[in-house]
Amino acid sequence: MPICKKCNRNIKITKEGVYRVHTINKDSKEPCANSGMPAPDWYHQWQQKKERDGNTYRDYLASEHWKLISEEAKRLANYRCQVCYRKGTLHAHHRTYERKGDELQSDIFVLCKECHDVFTKHIQPHRKYPAPNKAN
Repeated sequence: MPICKKCNRNIKITKEGVYRVHTINKDSKEPCANSGMPAPDWYHQWQQKKERDGNTYRDYLASEHWKLISEEAKRLANYRCQVCYRKGTLHAHHRTYERKGDELQSDIFVLCKECHDVFTKHIQPHRKYPAPNKAN
């Protein structure tokens, strides 16, 4: 959520691409000067990319394409976690999001639920490559 540069508050942006009407602080009735103003350029670029890509990351993970890719990754890993070699609930995880939609099998690795939880909590936040938009 973007921060309004006038009042330094987290402000939602409407679907029309303008800052939602808001006050200068939570206890005030005085409207902020940015209320109704156009959103920052980065927001418009992000919206255009989202529209161009056609769906969110969550939508992508629910797609038939991703199901096929992740199932193939699990099959190639012999239905075992590629870290601890356990069987059970497995997650196909992106090494990189650079080719989202056109992944190579080397872009995906397979983790059990426990290793996936450790990875997403402790290792993934320190990545050098950008994470996908996970909105909605």
